Amino acid sequence: VVNALLTQLDKLKHQKNVLVMSTSNLTKAIDSAYMDRADIIQYVGLPPREAIYSILSSCIKELMRAGIIATLVSVLAVMRVS
Repeated sequence: VVNALLTQLDKLKHQKNVLVMSTSNLTKAIDSAYMDRADIIQYVGLPPREAIYSILSSCIKELMRAGIIATLVSVLAVMRVS
């Protein structure tokens, strides 16, 4: 898979106005051949704790709204019935 990706990246280098962006939270595991093909390597640190909380909170609220995960109230109600 890595060789196929590298081959496609090499083909893209000859194209005009192409931007390839990638992210990873496992920077030590990125293949060095992939990194060698990058023109710009930029490290972006973690957001502040408040931002992390806000992101997680909004994701959990959306999952509850969509019915993918139960609300605490419904979990407690089921526990009382059992």
